[in-house]
Parts: sequence; C-alpha cells; structure tokens
Amino acid sequence: MKKLYQSSANLDKRAISKFLLSEEILMENAANALASLISRITHKKSVITIVCGSGDNGGDGYALARKIRGDYLVRVYEAKEPKSTLCKLQAQRAQVCGVEWTKKILPCDVVVDCLFGSGFSGELGSEFITLLGQMNSCARVKIACDIPSGLDISNGFDTRVKEAFRADYTLCMGALKIGLFSDNAKDFVGEVIVGDLGISSQDYEVQSPFFLLEESDLVLPQRREKSCHKGDFGYVAFICGEKLGASVLAAKSALRMGAGKVSLIKDFGKDLDGGAAGAKDFSDSTQRESSQSKSSDFALIATNPEIMLEQCLPKGANVLVVGMGLGLSSIDKSLKTALKSALADSSLDFVVLDADMCYAEFVAELLSDEVVQGKIVLTPHPKEFASLAKICSILEDSSQTNDGQASQEIDLVLQNRFSLALKFSQTYPKATLLLKGANSIIAQNGKLYINPLGSQALAKGGSGDVLCGVIAAYLAQSVAKATPKKSPLDCTINASLAHALASHREKNPYALTPLLLIEHLGNL
Repeated sequence: MKKLYQSSANLDKRAISKFLLSEEILMENAANALASLISRITHKKSVITIVCGSGDNGGDGYALARKIRGDYLVRVYEAKEPKSTLCKLQAQRAQVCGVEWTKKILPCDVVVDCLFGSGFSGELGSEFITLLGQMNSCARVKIACDIPSGLDISNGFDTRVKEAFRADYTLCMGALKIGLFSDNAKDFVGEVIVGDLGISSQDYEVQSPFFLLEESDLVLPQRREKSCHKGDFGYVAFICGEKLGASVLAAKSALRMGAGKVSLIKDFGKDLDGGAAGAKDFSDSTQRESSQSKSSDFALIATNPEIMLEQCLPKGANVLVVGMGLGLSSIDKSLKTALKSALADSSLDFVVLDADMCYAEFVAELLSDEVVQGKIVLTPHPKEFASLAKICSILEDSSQTNDGQASQEIDLVLQNRFSLALKFSQTYPKATLLLKGANSIIAQNGKLYINPLGSQALAKGGSGDVLCGVIAAYLAQSVAKATPKKSPLDCTINASLAHALASHREKNPYALTPLLLIEHLGNL
C-alpha cells in the first residue's frame, strides 16, 4: 500500500528546508517527470499541446515545453498570463528557446493540462469551462500535471467537481493526494502516477494515516495443514430476512472464500418474544403459513445443499452476519435482545452489520460498548451510512423526514465520504467500517484505507451481499485453528480487494452477476 496526503505543500517545504533543495529544482524535476511519461506513451515528433496557467503549475508546463522541444512538435497555449515568479521565469526561458505559442487549441496527439493544479478552488468561469471542453476533445492522450484542472481538493479531503479535465494520466508530483481517489474524481484522473521530484520517496514522505490499497496487498485465505476438518476454518451464520436470496448469496460467497461451515438462521430471536414465546397457534391460516414455510425451506435446502438451515444461533458459530435483505419490519425489540445475547456469547468472535441494520437505532448502543465495538464490522452504502451517521451523531439529525431531506443527507455523505468515515472511526475506534462506493473506504481508529480497484461491473444488485460473505469468511478463518491469525481490519481490507479483483475477471462489465462474481472469487 502507498501513503496518501491531503496536500504535498508541506512536503515540498520540508524537502526545501531539510534537504537543501529549491522550488526551482522541484519544478525542473516535475518537468522531467512529465517528459518521461510523454516518452512512454507517444512516439517522437508527436504533436504536443501544453496548456499553461499563471501559477507554478503553469511553470511546470513551460519548463516541459523547453525540455521536449525538438523531440516533439510542441505548442504552448497561454491560458492566463504568468504571475508567479517561477512561472514568469520558465515562460521567458521557453520563449528564448524558441518554443511555439498558439492562440487556439488545435488537434494534437497529446495535450498536457498545466492550468490550475492543486491551487484551484471554487467554481470555473465560463471561459475555462469552454477551454476544458476543447482540451478534452483535442487529443488522443490527455495528461494532467498534479491535479486535473477543475477538481477542487482545497479542503484536503473530499473532491468537489462540476466540470474538469478528463485525464488519461494524472502525474501527481512527489506524493499521492487523497483527493484524487474520491468517488467524484474517479472519472477524471485516469491512471494516477507519482512524479519523481529529485528526492527519494523515503526522504520526501512522512507518516500519514491515509493509505491507498494495491493489488499486491491482497492475501488470500490459506490452507497449509493437510490434517484438518471443516471445523478448523470457522463457522458463519447469516440471519435471513424478507429477501432470502440476499442471505443465500452471502452464504455461498463465504463458502467459496474458505469458511468451513455456513448456516442460515430463520426467525432469529422470535422465540424471545415475551409472553408469546411457547404459545402455539393452531388456526388454519397459521398452519397454512407453516406448511408454506416448510415447503420453502425444503426448496432452499434442495437447491443449496451445502447451506444448513437453523432456527437460532448454531453452536460453534464464530461469525454472525445480519442486515442483507432483512427488511425494516424485522428490526424490533426481539432482534435487539437476540443480538445482545449473541454478542455476550464468548464463542462469537465477530458480527457483520450490513444494509438494513444501519437503520436500527440500537446500533449506537451496541457500538458504545467498547468490548462489543471491537467485534463489529459495518458495511453500509452511502444511503445506509447517512442513516447510521445520524443514529451515531456523526451527522446532525433533522426532524424533517421527507424525501428532499433524505436526498440532501445522502448528497452530504457523497460529498464528504473521507471526512465522515474518518470521524466515525475516531468516534468508534475499535469498530471497522467499510463505506461502499466507486472507491471503497475502510476506516478504523483514525486511519483510512482506500480501495481504488472496484469496477462498474459491481453496480448490480447482490454484489454487496457477496462482499459481506467474503468479509465473514475472512473473519471466521482469522481466529480458526488451522489458519493464520488476522485482525478485523486486515480481514476487511483483504475481502474488499478480493471482491474488487474478482469483478475484473468478467470480460464484459455489464455481464457480471452475483453468482459469476462468487465463481470468480475462486480463481484469484
């Protein structure tokens, strides 16, 4: 994994003061990094258009033009008159070297965006919206210097964007910026590469609580011992709800990812319903419902013989998963009581709370218990997280409950995913949160881990159920007899990576189904 930073400005200052570099040396090396990238992606004598702004990002562009002139047909488009000292100097140097200036954005092989960089904030004027539209359509390859122009990462975290340069490559100078990996930025940054500024990453970078996950970080479940049995690899129980298929998908994925046993629990906690417990109803309607239920159970077992069916938490289960397909009507006092009882069981190591459980008011009560908190993994999507954040006072609650208010809350989550996930992890440091999105966020104890490997193929009902099953499988095996020990954080990170990478196994993104996704998990 790689470190991420809210801004590289302080890293630049540190490099200048501690390692006796200068802003000009850093700029020259930024231009060298751009030149190196261009040499990799296009042939000599290609037409290169460099769009320069008035600040140091523009200075990088002028320096680049000077360095590659002769090897390529270079044109500079001066979008704004140079203002910063280094930008003025680099523009003068480019002019002295005979670099060609152009008044129009003309068709070319490569366009390099050196317009705003990380200094942009607010909204673009109409003239720049027009300019970016021209830049986006003029070349076969588009490169952004540091930050695609139009992306606002001024708050150091969550990216704001309306119109922006759509890069094929973003050359991030010195170190990776976390704002480039927000969901809002994903369609604009292309492949993100770190540019060498003439100093090793070991010297340039400092400690950071933010990390970018890579494919090489994935550790698949292992079965090294040959003398073993199913009980050595954990036991996952899934609570069924209104949509039984969701639990079946999760159970299938848990088995596929290495769990030794899985069970589905029907009517979890219903035997704890006060005075009604033990009372039998012999009415015709009840008998018909019972008969239909048994028929449904038989069909489930017949089509999924590897999955066991239970009426309560089975003995030996070390992971309990609840929420997918549950239905809001199932969230009641009996569920709360049963969950608290299960969490008090010393044999139950972890609970995964998904989907509808994010609307349960008592989740905040569970999280307030530090011992229980360390057992919990939560997997909401943005709408569910908006509810969870309100329940846990991460988001301000509102007495309004209309659709407009709910939409605003979801938008607030979408615009502030990093900062809200971080706040949640600081409030409940022992819990593990996976906030789903184009780039999923795993948060724990004030640290964020971003998975950029997910694909649009996962935008299909049931994908999240499969993810829950994969997480549960990792958790079950993390404390099992025959497998290496892992933390809930490690399990969630590995599950997220496995889930994302499995989605890439499908040739056509539109064709991926949850069952195919489960199949691909075994081929990683």
